[in-house]
Amino acid sequence: MAHPLQEKLHISGTDSRAAALTRQWRLGYETIAFSYAPLLDDPSSLPRAREDTAGIGRLWLHAPFAELTPCAIDPLVRDVAHRRFRQALEAAASSPTCTTRSGTWSSRYCSGGNFCGRCPGT
Repeated sequence: MAHPLQEKLHISGTDSRAAALTRQWRLGYETIAFSYAPLLDDPSSLPRAREDTAGIGRLWLHAPFAELTPCAIDPLVRDVAHRRFRQALEAAASSPTCTTRSGTWSSRYCSGGNFCGRCPGT
């Protein structure tokens, strides 16, 4: 029987052992694979992240945050921030259920990549 906290706890992927511990303890997992924005442009990042998170039921994808200013006055700066956030959402959409979070927002995507707005925690 699972402990009630198991449904609420997530391990951060900052530790190389985090994914294995997540599987062992049946917790959620926060991958930081895309928190560094340039990794969103690396075609090998998504397959690596999928491999790292295989078999994990609850997944958080930490969106990029450094040097991104979604409320910038300069529209070009906003465009870059929005592009990076869209890339992170597309990566999250490839997961059966993944919550994407940044310092500014959280969104839950469902299988197929459609934002439903009905998921718990949306």
